[in-house]
Amino acid sequence: MSSPGPSFRAIANRAEVTPAFLRHFMLTAHSATTPPFTMPNAKLSDRQLDAVIAYILSLRGQPWQRRPAALPLAFSPARGI
Repeated sequence: MSSPGPSFRAIANRAEVTPAFLRHFMLTAHSATTPPFTMPNAKLSDRQLDAVIAYILSLRGQPWQRRPAALPLAFSPARGI
């Protein structure tokens, strides 16, 4: 299944992304998007919003890494299967 949107790392590395840009984006209604790309409006306090913005921007400059494929649901490291 493909991701419906860019990773936080990809967003952080865009040239136009600033703390003000992220704050505006996260506080703006996303009613123009359609499923499966809809994004709920963030209902965060200013402190929570600042923490999310700081986290996203902390990813700036880090190399992109592909996430490992998801393991089958039946996988168990303890059982080795």
